[in-house]
Amino acid sequence: MSFGWCGEPHTLLKKFITATENKGKILVVTSAGNTGSDNDKISHYPSSYTNANVLSVTAMNTPFTDLASFSNYGKQSVDFAANGENIVFDFGKVAEKVSGTSFATAFATANAAWFYAKGVPMNLIETKIKGEAIPFNSAKDIKHQSYIQK
Repeated sequence: MSFGWCGEPHTLLKKFITATENKGKILVVTSAGNTGSDNDKISHYPSSYTNANVLSVTAMNTPFTDLASFSNYGKQSVDFAANGENIVFDFGKVAEKVSGTSFATAFATANAAWFYAKGVPMNLIETKIKGEAIPFNSAKDIKHQSYIQK
């Protein structure tokens, strides 16, 4: 899910995410937001839902030394970082560089799908991602203090 808002949670979306959690087979990968805010203090939905099947992703800067300046963060509410800055995107006849946590989310979703295709159950995918993510000190403001590389 590469969309989001700050403020009040949406009841229907929360019910959907809870229903998918109860089925145990659907991982909801969400973008953390692009306002440079702490999602632990100002909730950003759907990334701030506390369901076990929600994986919140923020963006790394291009040299992979820190979170991107626009990236939301949260020690409790944002799980991982992934490449989300200066992504080459094809707009038909023109390729441009784009940035945002939505692009990092797409990268993380592909990573999660890779584990799922290998037979990893949904409830263990976050653990598998954590095991292969690259730790970095400047990510102290996100839960797993690491970024998804592959």
